[in-house]
Amino acid sequence: MADLQAFYSFRHTLDYKVALLRNRIAWIDYHKGQNELFVQDLPDGERRCLLTSEGDDGQPLRLVQIAPSGQHLLITRGEFTEDAPCQNPRQSVLPPSGQLQVIDLDSGSPLLSLGEFTTATLTPDDRAVLWAEKGTVYIQNLYERTPRILFSVRGQVISLDWSPDGQHLAFICQRQERTLLGLFTLGSSRIQWVSPGFDRDMSPCWSPNSRYITFLRFLGPAMDVAERLFSNQADSFAIMLADLESNIVQTIWDTGQEEHAGLSLEYGNRPLTWLDNDRLLFSHDNCGWDHIYLFELENNQGFAVTDGSWLVQDYAASRDGQWLAYSHNRRARHHYALDLMDMDSGKKVELPFDIQACDTKSSTNQYWKPAISGDSAYLVFMSGSKTAPCHLNYLDLATQTSHRLTAEDNYPQHITSHFITPVKEVIKSRDAQVLYSQVFEPEGQGPFPAIINIHGGPWVQSLPGFHPELGMSFQYAFCQLLASSGYLVLDINYRGGSGYGKLFRQAEERGWEGASDYLDVQAAAQWLSRHNNVDRSRIGVIGESWGGYLSAMALAKDSTLFRAGVVINGCHSFPRELRRSHWGSTLFSCLEGETATEAIARAKIAEESSPWGWLDQWMSPVLIVHGDDDRTVSFEESQHLAHALQMRSVKVESLALPDEAHSFLLHESWLRIGNRVLKFLGKNLKG
Repeated sequence: MADLQAFYSFRHTLDYKVALLRNRIAWIDYHKGQNELFVQDLPDGERRCLLTSEGDDGQPLRLVQIAPSGQHLLITRGEFTEDAPCQNPRQSVLPPSGQLQVIDLDSGSPLLSLGEFTTATLTPDDRAVLWAEKGTVYIQNLYERTPRILFSVRGQVISLDWSPDGQHLAFICQRQERTLLGLFTLGSSRIQWVSPGFDRDMSPCWSPNSRYITFLRFLGPAMDVAERLFSNQADSFAIMLADLESNIVQTIWDTGQEEHAGLSLEYGNRPLTWLDNDRLLFSHDNCGWDHIYLFELENNQGFAVTDGSWLVQDYAASRDGQWLAYSHNRRARHHYALDLMDMDSGKKVELPFDIQACDTKSSTNQYWKPAISGDSAYLVFMSGSKTAPCHLNYLDLATQTSHRLTAEDNYPQHITSHFITPVKEVIKSRDAQVLYSQVFEPEGQGPFPAIINIHGGPWVQSLPGFHPELGMSFQYAFCQLLASSGYLVLDINYRGGSGYGKLFRQAEERGWEGASDYLDVQAAAQWLSRHNNVDRSRIGVIGESWGGYLSAMALAKDSTLFRAGVVINGCHSFPRELRRSHWGSTLFSCLEGETATEAIARAKIAEESSPWGWLDQWMSPVLIVHGDDDRTVSFEESQHLAHALQMRSVKVESLALPDEAHSFLLHESWLRIGNRVLKFLGKNLKG
């Protein structure tokens, strides 16, 4: 059997931050369950490891903010929110406490540990830290022990943003279904609410001179979560501009009345960004693809910076506003490259051949999440490939030479040298929807048992190589392992995912509205059954999260196609799960002013779009996996499914993981699940 431990032994860079006023970078690596915090000054400073987790302890490190000066860093330690305590996957007798910490990057030592807070920021002068606890905002000098209350408001403060001059603090206050933008001003005894109304304000962003603040205004009360996340609907919004000198607030752009127009859930990071005091960058997908737009205050007009039938995944501007770096899939939908644009001339700057992905046929390298150093001399980015896990690099723009920042990986070459190059395959579903996939075909003589791998999300994209998301990289490594073990693997990107435009991502009747995304899984199985090198009687399916839902649908609706399957952290009854308090959907319950008939009709469609509606047809053996501290999809979903199938005499194997999360926190859990899946597939598809 292939060595799963070796396949999962890669080093993976999780995230990084770049200081604005100093060429300093801080980043976090994951290596076999251990999180490691590094810092380095460009170009040739020493790479220093400042902090590590205690082995595979399930207490991740996450970056919150690096100070503009580069001296201090805000991080969190542990998996927690302000509404739920720190998770304890190691089942420690004394459960861990999550921590918001301030790290001195010069000395490498922690300065403050502040408790389980997630909404926090450093002051612009880098002398104090602020954090919010419900509606109260605290401030503490970095070299003092006692905090004080800065202000307190009704509701819950969910974001904090200082103006560059340090005179104003913008914050978002949530009050039930409404969010307001507030301003705290030093020396003032009152909070100022910015154009309060009946909408929801989010994502404030200051101009460099602290005169203007832009923000997103979502129209009306919050959409029901089932519609916002899992349908073809979108949350309509406008971009607002507040002038603090004139006290005028105006709309500078809105999604309009176009059907399904609204906030894009495309994977990536495309924030409001000021280039200077006159030019603002933003992104939207009204043309069908996520692109970058520029609004000029002086001319009161906006225009497209990028366009075409491709998308921008991430972008970042230089501090002086001259340069814009962005990752895109212009040359191939499954292949991400970088461009650098001079915003004064509007022309793209020549970058090394491979980084601009001029040859997608021979190169498997991918490039993501660009940033520009404080002095604009270096382009920082993440990259990966068929054999190289996600790592951090920088490009010296003067010499055009690229340098690796992440420590060299000792990922076994005897494994990667035998990695299969996935072959891209386009498959058409019976409703004519196209789905995109990659095939991992093992060496040797077939016919082989085959497996469909279905990613979670659904709004991510599976790539033919390592991924910037850790969980997706584990899935890729597992696909390679399966191929090396004699399985032909079809890794699919089904409708609802990222990378292929708005119509694909917001396809109609997905999930609870009709399960049209399952048609893609069905088409993939039929494609495999026609493949010359596949044993059509030995086709299996694996899915996690949303993929777990689709995997369960496959086994429930088409046991004649699927001989066995693995369902990980899946939802199996939409009406039951989405009613739970952490989702809070009301679509399937009768509300005042709405007839019970309408709610019942929706619930009936949702149940028929769930595996739960097809249990009497389920015949295939299944392995069900779930962590019982899953705060995304309730553990009870798997508990109900396992019991219902056993009552119908279906062969059920189960792996319950006490105190594990939805995104598994322990490396040990990844190994345990992977080995159990290999054993299950061997017994049911090879035995």
